[in-house]
Amino acid sequence: MRFLQNCKLSKAMLEAPTLYFEVIEAIWESAVFDSVNATITFVLQRKEHVINSDIISACLNLPDNNRLEKHSDTDIVNMLNLINYALPTENLSKIQRKGMVKEWSFFFDSILKLFSGKISNYDAVISSMLDIAYMLLNDSFYNLGSLILYELGAKKQPSDPIPCKLQGVLGSE
Repeated sequence: MRFLQNCKLSKAMLEAPTLYFEVIEAIWESAVFDSVNATITFVLQRKEHVINSDIISACLNLPDNNRLEKHSDTDIVNMLNLINYALPTENLSKIQRKGMVKEWSFFFDSILKLFSGKISNYDAVISSMLDIAYMLLNDSFYNLGSLILYELGAKKQPSDPIPCKLQGVLGSE
């Protein structure tokens, strides 16, 4: 226990910030995703705020040695061919773990658990998992702040309520 008290990370590990549901709700309800400029704009207390991938990267302390452009579909298909993916690759939104050998299925399952919090037996391989796998397997660095921004933007539609996962974290219904 003394280690935790003296550790520089103890505050980050032991103290949870106070998150107010009303503030998160106001941000989410007013948020607008602009995929062209890669920004999320929201209004809080009558003031407009704009978030971009640089802000997300800075807040999460992500490395800044990233390339900005996403991997191409051709890059992802080539990666799938190299790992001997057995199912068709024409539609990358239909990639499934059952088309992979056991070791690669486990690898993608681990990425899914690590980055999405899903438990297991989830067969679909979503695009962000493919991007993360490509980055890890090719020692390339994609802008993770941009990936997070686009994932948030994809979940935000004009009339969407706050996602259930976020409501659970905030302790509200």
